[in-house]
Amino acid sequence: MIKTFKNIFKLSLDKLGYEVRNKSQFEKSDDPFCILSKVLDPISIKTIVDAGASIGKTSQKFSQMFPDAIVHAIEPYPPFYEFLQKIASINKNISIHNFALSDLDGTEYLKVNQFEATNSLLHTNKKSEEIFDDLLKTKEELLVK
Repeated sequence: MIKTFKNIFKLSLDKLGYEVRNKSQFEKSDDPFCILSKVLDPISIKTIVDAGASIGKTSQKFSQMFPDAIVHAIEPYPPFYEFLQKIASINKNISIHNFALSDLDGTEYLKVNQFEATNSLLHTNKKSEEIFDDLLKTKEELLVK
């Protein structure tokens, strides 16, 4: 009886454009760390590259998930690199690198944006303003390796 009611309820919601999901399963399926932990063998992963490591939260998470791996945290922005130095001093599985990742060798200008987590060597696309307003607006440029 209950199973029939559930099916009728689900069908009714479906017709209205809604669906019922298991909340914890839905949240896990939207978590890239959870997905990686299910798909990859933590013992076999030996090298991880976190390009644009920012303040190192992802590097720390990878280091916990893959304890036998060396996490190469790459970050050109000096204030974020300082955070990484502190993290790497207490976590020997994180190796930090103070340069930008690019297909070119040499130096380039890093666009430092209003929201610094979005810094990039690339210029901001004007269409992004429709979504992000001024958060991606470049406030300064720094010459980086």
